[in-house]
Amino acid sequence: MSAAPEGQLTWAVHFSLASTFFDPAETPGIITPFLVLYALHDALVKPMPGKAQAGSLAESWTVSPDGLVYEFVLQPGVKFHNGDAFTADDVKFSFERYKGAAATPLRARVASVDVVDPLRIRFRLKAPWPDFMTFFGTPAELRLNGR
Repeated sequence: MSAAPEGQLTWAVHFSLASTFFDPAETPGIITPFLVLYALHDALVKPMPGKAQAGSLAESWTVSPDGLVYEFVLQPGVKFHNGDAFTADDVKFSFERYKGAAATPLRARVASVDVVDPLRIRFRLKAPWPDFMTFFGTPAELRLNGR
């Protein structure tokens, strides 16, 4: 059991916050908005100390031998701030809605995004793309948001 939040956090930034900084689908291709995005949204995988790509909303993932299929198993029990369960449908929704800096290379290379079951999502690529995971595990990543 975790403790209830205590105290107050004061956040000061040295720039004006643009409305696009709050929406993962609209994020421009600069680092500044990620200060806000990392605080409000999460990703399937992300860099963590000692690991270039660690699971976050994804519990695990596999890559097919031909490099065309990436399948993510999602963490069970994750909820959005409003109490809705996080599912593979949310991953697909976020991918389809995404219009940020990485949208063009992602759409050009991804053939389909398939919901296998509520906790499993499959990305099928048009051709092998070794940088696919880089787009999920770096600041270029697709951040997830609710329906």
